[in-house]
Amino acid sequence: VLRLRRYLTELVNLEAGVDSDNRMRCGYSVVGPKSGRTACYESPTGSGYNLQTTTKSHRRFFLPPPGMDIHQYDLSGADAWTVAAWAKKFGDDSMFEDLRAGIKPHAMVVLMRREGNSVNLLDRATLRAMCKKVDKDGWEYAAGKKVVHMSNYLGQERTMSASILKDSCKELPDDLTQFKPLVVPSAECKKLQDTCFFQRYWGVGEWHSWWQRLLEGDGEFTSTTGHKRQFLGKRLKQGGGVDRKTHGEALAHAQIR
Repeated sequence: VLRLRRYLTELVNLEAGVDSDNRMRCGYSVVGPKSGRTACYESPTGSGYNLQTTTKSHRRFFLPPPGMDIHQYDLSGADAWTVAAWAKKFGDDSMFEDLRAGIKPHAMVVLMRREGNSVNLLDRATLRAMCKKVDKDGWEYAAGKKVVHMSNYLGQERTMSASILKDSCKELPDDLTQFKPLVVPSAECKKLQDTCFFQRYWGVGEWHSWWQRLLEGDGEFTSTTGHKRQFLGKRLKQGGGVDRKTHGEALAHAQIR
């Protein structure tokens, strides 16, 4: 079923039409997703599709007009750098300095799981060398990457576990007997989150608390780009505290640069 869904999605993209000038276009909505990013869809002219989701295997079908080029721009670790800057604002520069030293937070989380919190006492040159030895094809790396990203936005262990499994099913081998879905128990995700991620990057929790206090107040936030948002609707829970969904949306909104 998963393979069929993948093939059907690719077929829909390959059958997308072009305009009378043989060019493919798409439409954008600048107020689409709640995070403030743009949403992409089929062009009003009837050609194209969500071109932001074009797979690597299909990009070779797109040819630029004579004298022009096609480029891909993707900021490496943009979310991590933004979260690191927020954490630094609240007194924790550990993620910021890790990134500057070429240490990926998810590799650091894997290292802490293996070696314990004592690695936090090592200098970053040593840590960088140790992190480079972390197997990028291993389950720990995939789990660490998911835990780090989702912990930034209030992700919980059960959701992390389910997301890891779902991601492992995206790329199916032609020989399904070789397919090995990645199952990481929620308890393991919780361990990576609490005893590794938040132990080293405690400033992320302070960032979460700052947003909680803001939502408990007037709920108004102005991003670094000058975009102002007033969080209305359900901000608080009846029993006290901030609504988790709104809190997560606020953290995502803070990523607008």
